[in-house]
Amino acid sequence: MSSVNVNQKESPSRDSTASTSGHISMMAENTMESLSRDYSLGSLNSAGSQDEFFRCRDHADSLLKRMLLYVDSQQLCDVVLIAGIDGKRVPAHRLVLSASSAYFSAMFTGSLRETKENDVTLGEVNGDALQLLVQYCYTGFIELREDTVETLL
Repeated sequence: MSSVNVNQKESPSRDSTASTSGHISMMAENTMESLSRDYSLGSLNSAGSQDEFFRCRDHADSLLKRMLLYVDSQQLCDVVLIAGIDGKRVPAHRLVLSASSAYFSAMFTGSLRETKENDVTLGEVNGDALQLLVQYCYTGFIELREDTVETLL
């Protein structure tokens, strides 16, 4: 694979263009392979129309998994929840919290001051419980143990 110096002002060489073309071809091939594996193909036959559509079988799961990766690596987070009891800081995405919880939806979509704040302190909340609840928003899974169930409720 040839490389192009980003500081040069000249056009890419024929070799780099061919290499780029090869990468695009490989990406298209992988995409089509993925489409056949992950998507179902349908046809909309209304009034002689030959329109087709694709449906991803695990689109929602894939999105949540990707968002979980983002929050775990603290990427694209737009709010930090702070547990009032112990000060634990839990980064998150307002969109995920709002979509998962009516409480957070009211907090972030209404006219409350938290709508614009980057750090939001939640009064009588334990940090470990807050972490578990935020994790639930991303995964739909929460482990209720004897030592945490009372705190979570």
